[in-house]
Amino acid sequence: MKNSADTHIAIIGGGPAGLTSARILQGYGFSPIVYEIDTSIDSRDAGGTLDLHADSGQIALEDAGLEEAFHARARMEGQAKKRLSHTGKLVASFVPEEDDSAAPEIDRGHLRAMLAEHLKPNTIRWGHKLVSATELHDGRIRLEFENGHMDEVDLVIGADGIWSKVRPLLTDAKPIYSGVSYLEIDFADVETDHPALSELVGPGHVFVTDGAGHGLVVQRNSNGHIRGYIAMLAPVDWYIHAGISLDDTDAIRRYLVKEYSEWDSILLPFLTDTDSGYLNRPIHILPTPLTWKSNRSVTLVGDAAHAMAPFGGFGVNLAMLDAAEIAHAVAKHATVAEAIAAYESEMFPRASEHAVGANAGILRFLSPEGAKSGMVPDHEAEHQQYRDAAEAYRLRQGADTTLVRNQSNEVLHIPTKSLHATEGRWTITFKTPRGENNIELVLAIDNEELSGTYDGQPIQQGKINGCDVTFTTRLTSPFPMKVSFKLTVNGDMMTGSAKAPMMKVPVNGIRVVT
Repeated sequence: MKNSADTHIAIIGGGPAGLTSARILQGYGFSPIVYEIDTSIDSRDAGGTLDLHADSGQIALEDAGLEEAFHARARMEGQAKKRLSHTGKLVASFVPEEDDSAAPEIDRGHLRAMLAEHLKPNTIRWGHKLVSATELHDGRIRLEFENGHMDEVDLVIGADGIWSKVRPLLTDAKPIYSGVSYLEIDFADVETDHPALSELVGPGHVFVTDGAGHGLVVQRNSNGHIRGYIAMLAPVDWYIHAGISLDDTDAIRRYLVKEYSEWDSILLPFLTDTDSGYLNRPIHILPTPLTWKSNRSVTLVGDAAHAMAPFGGFGVNLAMLDAAEIAHAVAKHATVAEAIAAYESEMFPRASEHAVGANAGILRFLSPEGAKSGMVPDHEAEHQQYRDAAEAYRLRQGADTTLVRNQSNEVLHIPTKSLHATEGRWTITFKTPRGENNIELVLAIDNEELSGTYDGQPIQQGKINGCDVTFTTRLTSPFPMKVSFKLTVNGDMMTGSAKAPMMKVPVNGIRVVT
């Protein structure tokens, strides 16, 4: 069907991805409904802390007009990281510069609440557990919920995580066990009750591995909280093999003391002193690369599309970028089907690349190789990579932005038009017998017609074929003449030739970033 403000959109899942997509869609004038299984925003523990990368999660928040709101809640100091050996020795540390905002931390619950607060009233339908999704003959999707509610919609965005109820409409792929299990641990009021652990963790993260299948990841949360994950290379039913029950905290504690007996005493309190027991979290992932035939009414974002190991912080960042991109695609394209196809063509390769890396990374971290000091990531270089990738993304996106005010009179920075690769301002250079010339070229496309200016004069006979452009212009100096240009754009570079009545010269160009 043709997209309009009346397009009925349902988002299944009210996590960061689902809420991000809803926020951006509302900025375009759509009225999506978010169906969420939770009964309220704070009905359960929302999880640990998240680092939002400049090249993905932060881009999504900027597109949602929530960059300032995020930075007001984010912890820049939370980017700090330490790597310790299992013998308690400091292997490496990273302290971010004061102005480093490449990957600040925010509690998952705070992020979710911030997004929910900036949606129109009644956007989120709490307490709605999806039990079935059926494609109808006209392409619409019938959604049926456990509470008896039913809806028929034009577009379903599945943001319902690794155990997605929407995914079966697109693929038979099912989650598989990664070979790694986490035991989640929790420490409250750490300054008072766990001062030694508080000092060891500092404001950010601590990573420990012994190279023998045992690891530890500990993260500072807000409000005097520390959360951690004891990592093990183990069968999914490791506790059965160990002869213990997951409900028996003392038995798990004894098991850990035995398994981690070679770890230094300064690390043992992480294993034994948890305030909330142990929560078993077997790490499941989706097969990768995972693709499917594009459906005219259904797509997936985040873990529903590409669940990967929680290593590198890519999960929520890719989820939020997915959410932003499907929202932009719906606004940009004439039909839901075209929007889905365009979005998935970008999402599939990006997700596959990161999933392969994350899944291999967690196994490497717990292997003998992971314990080598040379395997510690260069976080400073990593942060620079996030910044560079963010700049490249925006340049590639080439989006004009317009200021849109929602009902709360908040300003959203919404991309309204994705530019073709050839559009924008260029400086082109060529040599003639009179010397080198540097001329400004401006190209634009309207209804597939190429227009623009060369040195301030309108171009003529503009044609475009992919990344190849041709046009003519009339020069008045050093004497009147017609010049024909034939150029090819490759990213931010342009090459080709200019042909005048008496000569043909090579041309090079570079995009002007404003």
